[in-house]
Amino acid sequence: MGNKVEHTNKYQEIVEGLRNNTFKNIMFITGAGISTAAGIPDFRSKDGCFAQVQKKYNLSYPEQLFQLSSFKQNPGPFYDFCKGFNIDHCKPTKTHLFMGYLCKKNIVKKIYTQNVDGLELKAGVPINKMVFAHGKITEAACPSCGKEYDINVLRDEYVMKDKIMYCESCNTPIKPKVIFYGESLPISFILNFIFIYGCDLAFIMGSSLRVYPFNQLPDKLPSGTWRVFVNKEKVDDFFNFDDSYSKDLFLEGYSDEIIDKLVQDVGWQNDFNNYCENILNNLGK
Repeated sequence: MGNKVEHTNKYQEIVEGLRNNTFKNIMFITGAGISTAAGIPDFRSKDGCFAQVQKKYNLSYPEQLFQLSSFKQNPGPFYDFCKGFNIDHCKPTKTHLFMGYLCKKNIVKKIYTQNVDGLELKAGVPINKMVFAHGKITEAACPSCGKEYDINVLRDEYVMKDKIMYCESCNTPIKPKVIFYGESLPISFILNFIFIYGCDLAFIMGSSLRVYPFNQLPDKLPSGTWRVFVNKEKVDDFFNFDDSYSKDLFLEGYSDEIIDKLVQDVGWQNDFNNYCENILNNLGK
């Protein structure tokens, strides 16, 4: 059977690989589900952002609030939405901290995320390990000409005062540097594909893998890569979980709970807890 692994032993293979430092090039592919425990709502769940904004702003469809054409015509609703989306007080979750912990061990290749909150950076992940596929809410720019603006000025002097900030160069409404429908993904999303091909273990966490082209990332992983999908629901489109000899593993549950168990099973619990304590104690200093 060579290096094929029976289905019942897949989880133990991951545990032993981490314990024995077998994995040298780990990748994370993450979505909104890893940040909900930090108090940031996801988008597509029953009580997520989409459900809330469609009702609040009387939209034909929830994505309309995040469409570039709609924003340029009427930025008011999105500015109002931003008033309640202040993440300054949010702390990284166990999942974010796990990524930072593995970066400290120097075994993380790259982290691709759909999230715009930047909590990975608060968790100790170096910026050069990150690919923010949908941008970051911590920066601001003109969506037409690209001129950059201070996010604090946008938030404090305009959003919080119910005023619209317009670009000095082209008179387009300014917004945070998050990717709207109708905008291209950052060039870094493509340029960093080179790192995918050296990956030996990938954690896909907190994403339903519905948004193109982000959802193509698992398929781009090299053959033979362990792909561990952590989510509340199974997504079979990109995986072969039921094949006893595949290297696809589904772990059902909340990412923080899965990480807690994984860390304990590997034997990292004390060291990881110390890492988390140090990071969280230093936040805001």
